[in-house]
Amino acid sequence: MTYSEKVCITPLNQCSGSQTSQYVGFWLAYTLPTIVFIFCPLILIVGRNRYTRSPPTGSVLEGAFRLFMYAARGKWSFNPITLYKNFSSPGFWDSVKPSKQIQKPSWMTFDDQWVDEVNRGLKACAVFLWFPLYCKQAFLYYLRASDRKEC
Repeated sequence: MTYSEKVCITPLNQCSGSQTSQYVGFWLAYTLPTIVFIFCPLILIVGRNRYTRSPPTGSVLEGAFRLFMYAARGKWSFNPITLYKNFSSPGFWDSVKPSKQIQKPSWMTFDDQWVDEVNRGLKACAVFLWFPLYCKQAFLYYLRASDRKEC
C-alpha cells in the first residue's frame, strides 16, 4: 500500500469512531484504535530484518545554521530592503557550496546537494512567516464573535 492510499484510508477511522461512539458507545470507539496500535510493535518486531538501519548522525540544525551564517558573511545591512536583496540574490547559496570553496572550513563535511536542500527547506519554512498574521486575524474574529449579543 502506498503512502497516498494510507492517507486516503486514515480518515475512515475517524468516521467509524464517530459512528461507533454515537450508536454503540465510547468504549468501542476507543477500543478499535487501541487494538490497531497494539499491533504496531508486533509489525516492527516481525519486520526488523527487512528495514535498513543506520546509526543516528546527530542534528543537522547546527550545520544548517553554520552554513547560513557562512553564506550571510558580508551581506548584513541595517537597511531592510538591502538586507532582503542581499539574502534573496541568486548567488546567495551558490557561493557557499563546497565545490566553490578553495579552502573549506573543517565543519563543511557535506556536498552541494545538501546546500540545495537547506535552501529548499528555508524557502518552504517561509510559509510560516504568515502565521502570526493569521493568528491575529483569527483572534480578532473570535473577539468580534464573542461580543455579539443574541436577542
